[in-house]
Amino acid sequence: MEAPHECGAGEASGGNVAGHDRTRIYPAAQRNNAPQPSSYAARLAGAGIAVFPCQPNKRPYTANGFHDATTEQNRIKDWWGAWPAALVGVPTGPASGLLVVDVDPDGAEWFADNFPRLAAGRIHQTRRGRHLLYRCPDPAPPCSASKVAPGIDVRATGGYVIWWPASGMRTIGGMDDIGPLPDWLLEAISPASCPVKTPADWRQIAAGAAEGSRNCTLARLVGHLLQRGVRATVARELCLAWAQSRCRPPMDLAEAERTIESIVRKDVARLRGRA
Repeated sequence: MEAPHECGAGEASGGNVAGHDRTRIYPAAQRNNAPQPSSYAARLAGAGIAVFPCQPNKRPYTANGFHDATTEQNRIKDWWGAWPAALVGVPTGPASGLLVVDVDPDGAEWFADNFPRLAAGRIHQTRRGRHLLYRCPDPAPPCSASKVAPGIDVRATGGYVIWWPASGMRTIGGMDDIGPLPDWLLEAISPASCPVKTPADWRQIAAGAAEGSRNCTLARLVGHLLQRGVRATVARELCLAWAQSRCRPPMDLAEAERTIESIVRKDVARLRGRA
C-alpha cells in the first residue's frame, strides 16, 4: 500500500473516542469549502471535543492555552466573536482521548517508508505535512519531538494540535476510523524507549529542557529513577523540583504531576509483570 501524496476529501460521520459521541459531527467538506471556524468549533464541541482559539502562528489566544479548552457553546461563541478567523485548537491526551503523530517535511521519508504499518484510520493535511490521529493509550505518553524519527513529533499529554479541517485542509477517514496505535509505534514513543544512558544525557537533563521537550525529558528522568529503585514518592518530589526550576518556561505543576503519575503507573505495571 503506497503512502498518499494528497489527502482526500472527507469529514465522515460516526465513532466514539474517549466516550465522546462522534455521530455526524459535520458533513463532508472539500478543501476551501469547509464551514467557518466558529461553526466548526461549535460542532466539535457539540460532539464532546473541547476546543480553544489559536492565532495564525498557532499560539493560543487565551491566557491558559489548551487548559482553557471547553465544550461550552456560549464561551465558544464569544471567543470566535472576538477572533472570527481564529484557528481551532484541540487538546491531546486524556483531555480528548486523542494522540496525534505530527509529520513535518523532515519526516516525509519516514512516513512513506512506514505508511503500510502505521494503520492510521484518520489523517489531516496540515500546512507542512500531516497529522495521524489515534486513540490515546492509557497511561497516556507525554509529548515528544523527533524522538521516533527526525520530523516526527507526538502530541499527547500536555499538548494540543490545530484541527486543520476547520481551515479547509483535506482529510482521510472519519472519527469512527480512529484506532489504537500499532504496538511497534507505541513502544517507539514510550518514555522507557529513551532511557538516560550516558554522562552527556545527565548533563543535558541537568541543564533543563525547553518547551516542546519538557514532558519527554521529565518522563525519561522519572523512568530512570524508578528503574534504579528510587521510591516513587522521592522520585516525584525530585522531578517536580526539576520541572519547576530547570524547565524553560517552568512546567505547569498539574501537567508535571500528570506526566510523573503516568510513568509511575507504568512502572508499577512493569513490576507486577515480574511477580
